[in-house]
Amino acid sequence: MIEKESKGMIEKESIECSFCSALSSFLKKKMQAYKKETNMFISSPLEQFTIVSIVPLSIGLYYFSFTNASLIMSLGTGIFTGLCKSVTAFGGECVPSELQLLLEGIVLFVMDLVKEQVGRKGKQ
Repeated sequence: MIEKESKGMIEKESIECSFCSALSSFLKKKMQAYKKETNMFISSPLEQFTIVSIVPLSIGLYYFSFTNASLIMSLGTGIFTGLCKSVTAFGGECVPSELQLLLEGIVLFVMDLVKEQVGRKGKQ
């Protein structure tokens, strides 16, 4: 949202990201095509984990594809990398900022999850 002030009144304009709207409409079309193809509606909670190919690629006998799971992983990696770059851009400080505390909390949370799942034998 962008707010502009004109003649004492505040007008709000919403600016849509053309890439975001194009991506969402593309994904909606892909999901509709998948539903028509499989003749299914969401009837079970497990269908949210369905892998849908966004960009299919096949090279010879190998099939590579950019899927909805790849998109989510890329976004997550990009956000985490952006957080890391923004924290380390100005150098480390003795007293951590809120952003650095958030990043450290995420890292510790993930490390604890991995430690619980892998156990002692996984560390070897």
